[in-house]
Amino acid sequence: MFLMVWLTPTFGLSFVESAVVVAFCFFFVAVSARMVGLIGTTNQPVSGMTITALLAITILFKFLGHSPR
Repeated sequence: MFLMVWLTPTFGLSFVESAVVVAFCFFFVAVSARMVGLIGTTNQPVSGMTITALLAITILFKFLGHSPR
């Protein structure tokens, strides 16, 4: 998955940015699966985590100097 994100020119991500994306995805999936397993079938915690992950990745990309094409 890392190689696909890093080597696909459409994404335009550097090595470090690709690593950040894969790390966030790994932790997001692990924590959200645990929360859904504990809480039940609700998706409210997962949607809040999605917004948090997107904001964190956006801020990290801004600090890393990534700019949209």
